[in-house]
Amino acid sequence: MSDTRESDSTRPKQDRWVIARFKLDKSFKGKDTYMLAWTTTPWTLPSNMALAINLELNYAYVDLGDKVYIAGEDAISRYEKVFGSQPNIVCVVKGKELEGLTYEPVLPYFANKKEDGAFKVIGADYVDASEGLAVVHTAPAFGEDDYWACKANKVPLVNPVNEKGEFTQEVYDFAGKNVMQANGEIIKFLYNKEILCADGSIVHNYPHCWRCKTPLIYRGMKAWYLN
Repeated sequence: MSDTRESDSTRPKQDRWVIARFKLDKSFKGKDTYMLAWTTTPWTLPSNMALAINLELNYAYVDLGDKVYIAGEDAISRYEKVFGSQPNIVCVVKGKELEGLTYEPVLPYFANKKEDGAFKVIGADYVDASEGLAVVHTAPAFGEDDYWACKANKVPLVNPVNEKGEFTQEVYDFAGKNVMQANGEIIKFLYNKEILCADGSIVHNYPHCWRCKTPLIYRGMKAWYLN
């Protein structure tokens, strides 16, 4: 007998989005230069290992006086709070000109991974300008696209979340806390560190457990497959 119940494993959920800024090692005309990335999973920012861009899209340098922000050219008009009502675009380049740039880790937990190839700008075909800033914060243990893009670019993986969905001791500021429940605290923490420059809310489809209706997280884990 077949099961005809309609699955609601993916259904609408309201989440906070944030825009984080990543300081590039290379400045633009002597000014501190940041690449901006939009994400609906602030709890994954402690595990950031790379920034993904589309090599064929246009990216704009926006001069804010004391600093420069980089984001997808077509996305800038959506974020007046960040760029101002009349953005001062001083340079536009193709994504491929940004590939390989490196940046400072936004948090110290895995800063040593820079020696292994982390904290760099990589190309990824799935990045577009339909939402966000055409720059994707990438944490390879917490997204399939993230995982394969980082693997292709030899970016290391870190996974500071245990089987209960709690931060491990590696992320010592939030160790033992459920990642979903800690989201608000993490956002406040990141603002205090001047890592975030904007936030808001969004209703989007999100995976849930079909039995208990609990929101799920994507978490990489080692596994054996027998043929």
